[in-house]
Amino acid sequence: MTGAKRSCTDELLERIRDITVDGLHHPDAGSLLHAYIACLSVPELCRMIGGALAAPPRLRLALRRRLERLLRDGRVTARSR
Repeated sequence: MTGAKRSCTDELLERIRDITVDGLHHPDAGSLLHAYIACLSVPELCRMIGGALAAPPRLRLALRRRLERLLRDGRVTARSR
């Protein structure tokens, strides 16, 4: 993984945390949260889930739902791990 990619990923994770912790006072905040989470790769999603154990329930539930959806749709393969 390159430094630039790592930086973009970290920025995305920080935006996700900001929306759920600080809140975003906009009618589309929930959609934005789910859109950001949908951009995560499987390893990034798992890393975020591990780091969100003490996070607000809204974030934990959104991450869990995304992982469940990927698993249900069969989109998690050995290669994506």
